[in-house]
Order: sequence, then structure tokens, then C-alpha cells
Amino acid sequence: MTLKTGMQLIFRWLALVSMTVWLGGFTFYSSVVIPILHEEMGGIESGMITGQVSNYLNVFGVGAVVCWAILAGMERSIGECWAFWIRVFLLVVTGAILTGLIALHPVMDRRLETGELSHFYPLHKVYLIASTFQWGINLAILAVSVWIWRTPSETKAAL
Repeated sequence: MTLKTGMQLIFRWLALVSMTVWLGGFTFYSSVVIPILHEEMGGIESGMITGQVSNYLNVFGVGAVVCWAILAGMERSIGECWAFWIRVFLLVVTGAILTGLIALHPVMDRRLETGELSHFYPLHKVYLIASTFQWGINLAILAVSVWIWRTPSETKAAL
């Protein structure tokens, strides 16, 4: 195994672990924790907790996007050219969404803290839609990556 191959395997592992933490955390929190919070605590209190947790999820997201971007650069010559460019495009899209979510977060926090809920909910809806879209984009990144990582004999058999 060459140093380049070893580094590539390390970054694949880092990329997969970081995406697992990010996607898994988002999925579990949004599908299990948030409904329980709303049921037990109500709107504003659960919103304050959710806001703090989503900050951590966004940090995990930044780490994941960075790992995947480095990996994409390392794997430029692996697989079909179209797959490389699709993965790069998806990484740019998820990075742009993440940047928007991070920028929107303090605005939403201020509105929640001041009790301006009529101005909070439209932004929250945008945040939820963007986060859900991003979740799908991230699944697509994984799918394209699995395609890229196929061996040449598997690729020929599939075509």
C-alpha cells in the first residue's frame, strides 16, 4: 500500500464517520428528540434547546463537508469523470445550504429570545425545508461515492 492509498483510505474513513455523525444526529434528533421535546416542554423552551443542539449539528456538518471536499480532491482520477463532477456539485450545494443555515441561526435565535414568534416561524420553516433538502443531498453524496468506489470489474458488469 502506498502512502497516497493509505491517506485516501484514512480520508474515506473520516468522511464516512463525519457524515454518519452528521446525518445520524440530524435524523435521530429531528425524528425522535424534537417531538418528545415539544410534547414535554412546549414551543419556546424546546426551541431554545433545539437551537443549541442544531449549532452542534452545524459544526459536525462543517467538519463533514471539509472531509468530503478533501476526499473528492484526492479521488479526482477514480471512477468516471461525471461521477466526480456530480459529487463536487453536491458538495458545493450542501456547503452553500450549510452556510445559509449557519447565517440564519443567530437571526432565529434573536427572534425566539425576544418572543417575536410571528417573525420566527417563517424563518424556521425555511430552516426546516433547507435542512431536509440538505439531508437528501447528503444521501446523494454517499450514493455517488459508493458508485465511484466500485472496482473496474463491477463497473463494467453494471454497464
